[in-house]
Order: sequence, then structure tokens, then C-alpha cells
Amino acid sequence: MVTKDNKSNVKTIGFLLVLIQIVLIVSLVFMPSYYPLLKSSTLLDSFGLVLLLVGVISAGLSSHQLGPSLTATPVPKNHSTLKTQGLYKYIRHPIYSSIILAGLGIVLIRPTVSSLIIYILLIVFFNFKSRFEEKLLSQKFNNYSNYKLHSGRFLPLKK
Repeated sequence: MVTKDNKSNVKTIGFLLVLIQIVLIVSLVFMPSYYPLLKSSTLLDSFGLVLLLVGVISAGLSSHQLGPSLTATPVPKNHSTLKTQGLYKYIRHPIYSSIILAGLGIVLIRPTVSSLIIYILLIVFFNFKSRFEEKLLSQKFNNYSNYKLHSGRFLPLKK
């Protein structure tokens, strides 16, 4: 049974997860470029820029497809609906996937030890955050477990 205290705790955790996400993304974007892993090249920069742009565009598209169900936190809104069309037909967390893709683009543009470490932390973080969110979505939507069978967490499932 969900109590008022549980709802409050879940919302607090959701808020903290958003703060951590912001810190990781800002750190990845603005971290000083010390200790390069690779020598910068036009090819690497170009590929990184393409990944960054594809990530940003797909994040915008995914956000648009959520419509009124979009929320900054992993806690679903009271009147939200389960989205299973568009990118959500194939991927349960396309916004997270998009940020991960854009993050890879940043790492390729600035291949440093610090950007790689933050990028790895970002992937680990999204894995944790998505699992937390999926527990909440499973509680809210009876058909969520079936949806999980037909879509991948961050990448489309092989058929």
C-alpha cells in the first residue's frame, strides 16, 4: 500500500535523481579538457558532432511524443498515460538513450580522461534511474510488464 510518506519519499528521490543528472550533464559539457585520451581529429570531431546532434534531436522528439505525460523526474504524473508508440514502441527510455548518445558525441569531440569517466558515470546513473522509474511505471500501469517484453531499455530489442 502506498502511503503519503512513501509518495513523499519517492518524489524526493525523483528530485535528487534529476539533480544528479543535471550535475553529470553539466560536468560532461563544461569539464576542463585535461589529460587527452586521443589526439583531436576532424573525423572524430565530425562524428562526435553528428552523434551530439542526433542525440539532441531525438531527445526533443521523445519529449514531444510524451506530450502531457512528460515530467522532469522519473515519477510518473497522476494523469499520465503509458506511451508505446513512436520511439517508445522500440525503446522504453528514448530520452535517456538520446542523452547517452549526445554524451558519446561530447566524449568524441573532447576525448579526455575526465569526460570518459563522467560519461561512464552517466551510463551507470541512467541504468539506476531507469530501473527506479520502471518500478514506479510497473506499479502505475498493469500492462507495463508486457510492454517491457517488446521494447528495449535503451536500445531496440532484436527481433
